Amino acid sequence: MPQDFSRVEWFGRGPFENYRDRKSGAFIGLWSLDLKGWKLPYARGEDANNFEDTESVTLSDGHDTIGFATLGSPFAFTAIPWSPLELASAAHPEELPDASKVEFGIYAETRGLGGASCGPLPLDRDIISTGRPYRLDFTMTKGQTSGRVSPDIRTAPSSSPCERSWLSKSNDSAKSGTMWWTKFPTRCGN
Repeated sequence: MPQDFSRVEWFGRGPFENYRDRKSGAFIGLWSLDLKGWKLPYARGEDANNFEDTESVTLSDGHDTIGFATLGSPFAFTAIPWSPLELASAAHPEELPDASKVEFGIYAETRGLGGASCGPLPLDRDIISTGRPYRLDFTMTKGQTSGRVSPDIRTAPSSSPCERSWLSKSNDSAKSGTMWWTKFPTRCGN
């Protein structure tokens, strides 16, 4: 994603990064961060900036927005200025290239961290099973900034048990025409 989309707002666990096995101290709420000037908080390049139990997340460049909202279970997301390869290639944060993009990922599940560098592996409950399918249903919206995308996302009734409609609205009540009604069918049996 272009580097300009560095403003991140989400409704989920925060305000600091959290993982499947390290989230009890992160509270559900509406949080934000700006990736411009963000520094990797670790002594060596590694995964960072994961946020669990997210209902919605919006990235903005100050004018345009790209939003993601769950259509089912909460998801995890990451937003960071470096790719996994760039992180793995850097022995220390000062070896990372200058930020030129926003790497954004959205995940149905994430693996716990454990403490393998100085302790045990993650507990079994925090390791993703490869023997079962995972489902991630979400919607994407694109728009202009007129406030922030609200975590107020509601299901609307549908005539089909296999179809849901979702309503997402802007927090800016002063501007008219900021409501979007979009139907996103989901498949049955998958």
